[in-house]
Amino acid sequence: MQYEIKIASCRALIDTRGAELLSFKADKIEYIWQRDERYWTDSAPILFPNVCDLRKDKTIIEGQEYRIPRHGFLHDMEFSVEDVQPQSLVLKASHTEETRKMFPYAFAVHIVYKIRDQELEIEFHVRNMERKTMYYQIGFHPGFCCPFEQNEEFEDYRLQFQRKETTFTPLLNDAMREIESKTRNFEMKDTDRIDLKYSYFDRDVLVFDKIQSRKVSLLNKNGRGISIAFPDFEMLGIWTPAGKRAPFLCLEPWNGTCVYDYESDDFVRMRGIQKLLESEEKRYCVILRIEK
Repeated sequence: MQYEIKIASCRALIDTRGAELLSFKADKIEYIWQRDERYWTDSAPILFPNVCDLRKDKTIIEGQEYRIPRHGFLHDMEFSVEDVQPQSLVLKASHTEETRKMFPYAFAVHIVYKIRDQELEIEFHVRNMERKTMYYQIGFHPGFCCPFEQNEEFEDYRLQFQRKETTFTPLLNDAMREIESKTRNFEMKDTDRIDLKYSYFDRDVLVFDKIQSRKVSLLNKNGRGISIAFPDFEMLGIWTPAGKRAPFLCLEPWNGTCVYDYESDDFVRMRGIQKLLESEEKRYCVILRIEK
């Protein structure tokens, strides 16, 4: 089922399946990628309990092997509606017998959407329902229309970072679905800007695992666009499908990512892993804002 929240000229549409954001419009301009099987059939999935790939989709938790698919299973779950208001929506999903076969913990996840003028705030609340420590990864995978205005091209756009960055993205080996930690895929040198080129994504996603910025804006030549602030996330993935010249770009805040070449399959030791003690809850926040 789908729910719309709105204020003034801003509207957001959310699906109870996966609590996925389907649309965010301001002044009749659509900013969220509208699914197209030629390129990508999602719009903004929530990633839990893992981000990206495990080695052969398998991992070890408390000495036992579990098989968890790419990006986890939360995006396929049907959420219940806890509260709906004209400008907010609260959705909930919890563990089931099926999720326990993939991930042995009891959990509850609340997703809270709040719309304000020119802004959409999304909160991710993860609660450990176990009497022991729970380990997990979490991420958000929104696709943004690029271009979002007529008579523009993808390569007319730029990414504006909150801070100047000097860093490199390691290579995701697409065949192995494993990060080659010492192979430099893309570099930034004392700059807060990337002028977009499709060629940057010829080797798949750019994994910014050492990034200072906690806000990035996708802007056209006139400085208009959308920003994503992610104060509670350590990493950022930037992706558009290689070789397809797709009219969208994903800006993905992550806590966790694909397995690294130096890592074992022990889930609790993987990079970006999160943990909650018994009955503990943690909140993560992302804010999408229209930039004019």
